[in-house]
Amino acid sequence: MRWNKFFGIDLDRWPAIARYMERIGSRAAVTSAIAAETAHA
Repeated sequence: MRWNKFFGIDLDRWPAIARYMERIGSRAAVTSAIAAETAHA
């Protein structure tokens, strides 16, 4: 769900989703997957 930044969607309107993204984004598996995705981009 990182596409919101690409489309300029501010998640401040949806605080629950913003908190969810912070929680999920801090997980080691997620940071590892994002790093792998950006390495191939």
